[in-house]
Amino acid sequence: MASATLRTRLTPERLRMALNAHLPRDVRIVEAAETDPDFHARFRAMRRAYRYLIVSRPTALLSRRAWARPIRADLEALRRASRPLEGSHDFLTFSKQGGDTGDTRCEVTELRWSRRGIVTRFDIVADRFLYTMVRRIVSTVLHAAEEGGGGKAVRAALHARSEARHAARARSWLVPHGGPLSPAGMASQGASGCLWLKVPLPR
Repeated sequence: MASATLRTRLTPERLRMALNAHLPRDVRIVEAAETDPDFHARFRAMRRAYRYLIVSRPTALLSRRAWARPIRADLEALRRASRPLEGSHDFLTFSKQGGDTGDTRCEVTELRWSRRGIVTRFDIVADRFLYTMVRRIVSTVLHAAEEGGGGKAVRAALHARSEARHAARARSWLVPHGGPLSPAGMASQGASGCLWLKVPLPR
């Protein structure tokens, strides 16, 4: 999802078609609409989705999009270790700088680990993400699943607020592969002035 303030006589549908005529074939705008002048696709989104990719060996095609690292844990172990993160929690431990407003509480609604070939995928949906939050979650869950600490170790890291400023519990060395997909929801539409555009999430 993206938003922009434009001066145009085109209707949202005509604008969508015009933009698609100039975009690369693998990028499509599927819906366009007018909304409030102060609408912001990032700050007014109700949910956000993030995907992190890990490959078991280096690959040229994913060298800039995935972390090359063998995983010594099966999917079920990764899922069990991730379960304590579901719901509303203070994620200060997993943030380098905290929230933009000082609020470090986030609500995680979905956590999914999947694997296809050499690619292991971690998908997470939440109302917001803190800076470095996802990569620190991935690193902590991997370590907990591999070392046998499981959900207990992740739960301990999640609640280690007193140690969070010094990054003593959440592992922070993970490289920033993967990235945010697209806000998965938005506030209600209103008067004209700002156009929001919705694009399909990658599969």
